Amino acid sequence: DSSMVEHLAVHEHFIQTLTTLKAARRNAPSDQVAHDTLEFLTRWLASHILEKDRFMAYTILAMQEGSALEEAKFQARRQMKGVTRTLIDIILSLYSVLSSNTLHLMRKLDEHQKMEEAYREQRQRMEHLVRFDALTGLPNRVLLNRKSTGNHQAVGVFPEFPGHHLSGSGWVQSHQRYLRS
Repeated sequence: DSSMVEHLAVHEHFIQTLTTLKAARRNAPSDQVAHDTLEFLTRWLASHILEKDRFMAYTILAMQEGSALEEAKFQARRQMKGVTRTLIDIILSLYSVLSSNTLHLMRKLDEHQKMEEAYREQRQRMEHLVRFDALTGLPNRVLLNRKSTGNHQAVGVFPEFPGHHLSGSGWVQSHQRYLRS
């Protein structure tokens, strides 16, 4: 029967379209490829299952009840009209909106995660700038004050500056003089 040949051709077209979508992902943004693929799959699967497969099922049921092939197809078309067609259109529309909203939320989530990561990186840079001198990279007073305990200042002992056992701002001033010389 020609309807069976047509049905198999629809399946072949499905595979060809998926192959095309797979090839397109190399050149298009991933969210666009995801959107196109999801939209195709939801539309094809919903329309194929709700329309084509259902039509074939109605045809087969009519034939099992004794109708000839053409009469069975006529009965199937009659059953598929009206409320069934409206139901299919509503379901396809809902799937389309749902997939579009899902992809929109996925993009927003990705943007949010990128913004959070940028915020964390910026915060780490700011914390570093608060604790270390931007020019020399040496610890500044804020870091030294945090390391102090009780009334004692943190003491810096650095072998690259022989004989320097200074504390607090004296240490920074001494190292500034050393670096300038």
